[in-house]
Amino acid sequence: WRVVLSATGQLDPQGPFTVSPATGTVAAGETVMIQVRFSPEEVDEESRLLVCDIPNMPPEKTGPSVPVHGRTVVPICHFELPESNYVSGGRRPMDLALANPID
Repeated sequence: WRVVLSATGQLDPQGPFTVSPATGTVAAGETVMIQVRFSPEEVDEESRLLVCDIPNMPPEKTGPSVPVHGRTVVPICHFELPESNYVSGGRRPMDLALANPID
């Protein structure tokens, strides 16, 4: 499978969509499951086209393609905090209870 930009058909190897397995063989009459993962680095909507390349296909034919679309959702409230070693550095009082203990 190739992930390409929907508008231009250009390969998008560093984009937010990945396919696994990216390559393989499917025998006649068989099916295969693929996993498409959406891992954006920016808050945005993204659309791509998954294109299946089939060796020895006549040039006038095209392999199957699947449009994919993803949208990130931002939290209502977001805090930018500097990194801290408050817990791992032992600065948290031991008698302080945690709602979700980190062990």
